[in-house]
Formats: sequence, structure tokens, C-alpha cells
Amino acid sequence: MSNKIATVLHVLLCMTSPLAAQTTQAPDPTPPAEAQPAPGATQPPPKGDASKEAEGKQETGKTVAGKQPQRLDPVIVTALKIPTDPFDSARSINLFDREFLIQHDRNSALDALNRTIGIWVEKRTATTSDPVIRGLSGANILALVDGNNVTTFWGEGGFAGDDLYGKIEAESLERIELIRGPAGVQYGANALGGVLNFITRGPSLERPESGMTFGGYSKLGYETINDGKTVRFDVETALPKFRMRFGGTWRSLGDGESGGDGRPLIPSGGEDLNFDLNADYMLSRPDQVFFAQWQQVSREDIVRYYRPTQTNENDRTGIALGYRDGYQEADDMFEGRVYYQWKEDRRYWDTGDWGYAQWQTLSTDWILRRKDLLMKGRTAMGVSLRYEQGESPDDEQFTMVDPITGARVKAAPDQDWYNAGVFLEQEWDATDWLTLTGGIRYDYFYYESFPDAEYMPPVGSPEDDKVKDNQGAWTGGLGALFHLGKGWNAGASWTRGFRTFPAKYGITKTGFGVVVPSGLLNPVTADNYELTLKHRSESWETNLAGYYVDFNGFQESKPGTFQGQDYYDYNGNGSFEPDERVYVITGDADAYVYGIEWDALWRPGFVPRGSYISGGFMYNYGQDTTADEPLRHTHPTRGLLSIGYEEPFEQKWYFDLTAEFVGRYTRIPPARLQGDVGYRQEPQDPSSPLIRPYGLPGYTVLNFRCGVKVHERIRLGMGIDNLTNKDYRPAHSRMDAFGLSARIFMILDA
Repeated sequence: MSNKIATVLHVLLCMTSPLAAQTTQAPDPTPPAEAQPAPGATQPPPKGDASKEAEGKQETGKTVAGKQPQRLDPVIVTALKIPTDPFDSARSINLFDREFLIQHDRNSALDALNRTIGIWVEKRTATTSDPVIRGLSGANILALVDGNNVTTFWGEGGFAGDDLYGKIEAESLERIELIRGPAGVQYGANALGGVLNFITRGPSLERPESGMTFGGYSKLGYETINDGKTVRFDVETALPKFRMRFGGTWRSLGDGESGGDGRPLIPSGGEDLNFDLNADYMLSRPDQVFFAQWQQVSREDIVRYYRPTQTNENDRTGIALGYRDGYQEADDMFEGRVYYQWKEDRRYWDTGDWGYAQWQTLSTDWILRRKDLLMKGRTAMGVSLRYEQGESPDDEQFTMVDPITGARVKAAPDQDWYNAGVFLEQEWDATDWLTLTGGIRYDYFYYESFPDAEYMPPVGSPEDDKVKDNQGAWTGGLGALFHLGKGWNAGASWTRGFRTFPAKYGITKTGFGVVVPSGLLNPVTADNYELTLKHRSESWETNLAGYYVDFNGFQESKPGTFQGQDYYDYNGNGSFEPDERVYVITGDADAYVYGIEWDALWRPGFVPRGSYISGGFMYNYGQDTTADEPLRHTHPTRGLLSIGYEEPFEQKWYFDLTAEFVGRYTRIPPARLQGDVGYRQEPQDPSSPLIRPYGLPGYTVLNFRCGVKVHERIRLGMGIDNLTNKDYRPAHSRMDAFGLSARIFMILDA
């Protein structure tokens, strides 16, 4: 592997040396401030598809009754359902644009954010990831694709939350938007810890006045440590009224190896074959369109390192059809959409057994946004209707199929969720130095389960698990942004999130123990109190956030008993193992988490323009006050320090060296420390010793990336992870991190 990396380095250095000499002799040594690149995700986003469409229509578009389409620089659109530059929000918001995602080339979309302040990413395999944000993870963080729910009310089911983000194709994305902290007003249930909105690439070609135009994009990628191969293609076409982008990705990843002595991590690979489509049809104006979006994800041979006797397959289909009057970034806009999603997880055991879990979502969302409608400022209001159906839908549950007879046994009864929500949000420019925001939302839920002959509960009669119930939830938020002048903003906000949970049926085996049945529980709420301080200028940027989140009715898995026993012999071998401890889900806990998140970027004036130094720090402390033990999903203290350069005139080349400093992780609930295989020296062996009696040791890791445009339409890039080949395991992961590895890619943008 070292020889492969050395060869790659040699080739790229030979190619970049003459180009570096050329690009440093730029004709204009003082470009305007907006020409400067910004490493990371702290800059305002680049112009997106809506603005490209507006630019294309500046010459060819027609006006109606003298109306000129509104054109704005693109801004984040998820935080308040009102277009908002992250700098002008009282909340903590990240935007990761297309260039960031290209430079941080990864197999999983979430992995590109791994070394970002405000989010922690845990790993179970090379192909999947799970985020940790402000004390929560999994389905407590809402995942969206183009504003449509990927997360279900149950969570993710079958393969659990760590596979949710594997169902989102990384190569199809234009940008990722991250809200840190609850966002119940905007999105209703599941937005407890935060929101991740994955925006796919729309058509980018300008509409011709006549005829048809074509475009294309292709990418080849290779990863040394696991013989990983990625092929991506996109084709585009544009007519005067109609535009379309169609793309596909094939990815094959082998097993990797750890740092240090290079222990094989078998199994840890997988294979994907995914397709996606975006299209729009212009009506009377460039900003009035019908649009369609489609994603098809098919994943095979997906494995988890700590479950070597299992293989998984995942499918997801997502289809959205909608109408929009007004650009997505405009103050005045109306949009309505209908969305359908189908997901299925399948699991195969070495014994020949196999099972599946299925979910369907049908939803419609309508939003109206107007400026100065109720008062001076912007107003957004909307209605959301959602239906979800699940078969064996809870985490780690499957409808088992007899390989000989085909007979089926369900782990849980079929279940239906109905949800209707309505929200109102207002931004008010109170004075030149103060902007206020407020929002309110109400959601109604109806839940019903349908036991049938294929459902066999572990105890009692199937009819005992026939449940009908309804619940309502109010949520709200308030914010104040103080414009301090000279590029400074200060914010204060309160936001609430909530999540409704179905009953827990059947017996589930997890990585930390065995979860037994429990009834319906009330919604859990999270109240986030946050202070922010932000600065943006030509020479430096900084974002500082302090937060406190109060959880009520917190649902967690606690050690308990089932049929009088505190262990359950799940594998039937006659002995009780550490990961067979009985856990019961409760909804009576109170908990809290508080922390600090800070990042900054400095462009020194005494070095070549385009040079930068960036860094950050994140710390949190969480406590389950009811159980008087640490909150499960906190993260260790982390610091980041980067030094790099991005050629500022034509963006022809870049490099970045980042050091990640992680403290040891000690605040772990005692029962989880003993039962979760992620803290064992060998996660495949629950009886192996703990890595450390206290949890996980700290570590320092170095990572490098660079890239060059060898032609106007051709670029090469490379990333080297874990330069020192460090042997370590990130918190909440159930496999060691990969050792020294190089990733290379070539892009042809035609």
C-alpha cells in the first residue's frame, strides 16, 4: 500500500509543479474580496442552480405584465424555511458547498463532514456512518434529501441508524446544509438533535433560445486501503422550456485494515449501484416551474465489522413532483410538492436464514413565503401531511423468511403513522441593529398497529399488540440577531424539537444488549438555548456557539429484566454473554447536554493570497439526571488545526494539511461500557478485554488533500488519511479506523 501512495504522490507532484509556477504569476495581484476562496464551510454558498437559471434567463427570459423575476445570491434555505445566510442567523448553521464536497471526496456523504466542528461521525463499516450532534444520534437527527424526509418515524429499522446515510448517494449532491440543534418548527418530528439536508444536483445548463444543448460530467475514484473503486457519470440536456440531469454511480469497496500493525478489518466493504434524476419545466417565467426529482439506491454485500456472520442489502426509491412560483432563494415564493419513498433492508445470516424490513412514505408539503406580509420582514407558513407504513419497521427487526418453505414470521405487527402539521414563522426587522424571529407549529399524530397471523410476539397473544393511539405536539422557537457592525453579529435563540415513538414490539439484538418489548410512550422534547457570536471580513472569519439542551421525557435503553431475568440467551448457546444484557426502553428520564463549538479561519496578509490557517474546538458534557449517569451520545473533546492554500484567481489548485486532536472518551454509562462491543479490543468477540478500563484513549491524526485543474474541464485530486498510520477507534464506532490510505480522483466536466 505504501508503494501505491508513493506512486500517486509522485505523479501528482510532477503534474502540479509546473501549474503552480504558472498560477502564481497572475496578472491582477489585487482581485476583489469575493474572488477569494474560503476553505471549509464558513463562506456563503456559491451560486447554485436557481441562480444559474436566473443568469441564463437574463437574456432569454420573458416577463409577464412587466414583472421581472427576482434574483438573489443563493443562501441556505432550510434553517427557517426562509432564505438565510448562515452569518445572518442567530443559530448555528453550516453549509457545505459543491467544491467542499469534491475536495473532501468520500464514499458516504456524511463522511465529508467528519472533521467539522459541531458534528461527530461514528463508523461501523466503510460504507455507512451515523452523526452525533448535541447529545443525540440516529433517527433523533432528521435526514432530508431535497427537503424530503429520509428518516421515518421509527428510525431506520433493519440495519439501524448507521445505515440511513448510506441510502443517500454522495456523488449526486450539490451541497449539504446542517442545522445544529432542534428544529421542530420547520420540520416537526425527529428534528431533536439537528437537521441534515442533502441537496442533489439540479440541471445546470442555461436554457437555449432555440434548439437543444447537452452537457456531461464523469468521475473516476480509487482508494488504496480497500481497493475501493468509484465511477460516476452525469448527462444533461436543455431545451427552451425543459432541462434535465440524469446520473449514476457504481462503487465497490473491499475490506480495509487498521492503523498500526495493519490488522485486516474483515468484513468492512460493500457495493452500490445508484441512479438519480432532476428535471424542471418552465411555465410563463423562468422562476415558475414544474420540477421532478428521483433517486434509486441499491446496495449489496453491505456488512458491519462487528457482525461478521451477517450480510445486508438496502434499497431506497425516492420520487418528488412539485410546482414552484418564485426562486427557492427569493423572499416571495410558493411551492407545493408530493413525495413518495420506499425503503427495504434485507439481512442474510451464515446459517441460511434471511429477513427483510420495509417502509413506505407518502407526503405532501406546501409553503408560502412573502415579504412584509404581516409586518416589516419575511413570513413563511405551511402545511405538511404525511403517511408512513412499516413492516417489521423498528431498528434491528426483520420479517424472517423460511429458506425452504417461504413461510414468514414478523418481528412486529404492521404499523401505520398519520401526521398533519401546520407552522407559521416570522422574521421582523425591528431596527437597523436588531432582527427578531419567531415560529410556532402544531402536529397531530395517529398511530395504529395491525397484528396478523405472521406476527408472533415473544409473550402473550398477537391481539394484545393491537394498538390505536393519537398524540398532539406543540413546538416553537424565538431568536434575536444583533448586528453589531464591522462584520460582527451576535445571536440568542430558543428552539424546541420533539420526537414521537411507536410501541416497541419483539426482541431486538443490538451491539450493546437485547432490547425487550415496551408500550407507547409520550413524545420526548428538547429545548435548545443558544448564544452565538459571528464575524466575517476579508481577512478572517469566526463562529462561536454556546448551547444548553434540556431533554424531557427522554427515551433511553436502560438495564432491566424480561421474564424475571436480566440476561436473555439470544443466540441460544446456553450461556449469557456481555452483549446479551436485557435493556428496557423508558420514557421517563430527564437529561441535559451543554457545550461550546468554535471555528475560525484566518487569511494572513503577509503570505501569498489564498493562504489560510483554520481551526476549531468542540466540547460537550451530557448527563442523564434520572439515572445519574453520563448521557450516551456525547462526543470527546476535539480540536482541529489546518494550514492550506487555494489559488485565488482561477482556483486551479489547492492543498490542505489538517491535524485532528481528540481527547480520551471517559463519560460512558457503566452498563454500556461493559456491554457495548465498541469498547472491546475486538468488537467481533464480546468477551475480549476492554480497550481501556475507562473507555477510549485520545489520539492525534494528520490528513492531507490536494488537487489541480490540468485543463478547464479536467481536474485531479487526492487525499491521504491518517498520515502517521495511527491505530485508534473513534467514539461510538464499532471498528478501528482505517490506517494510512490514499484516495485519488479524476473529474471530466464537459
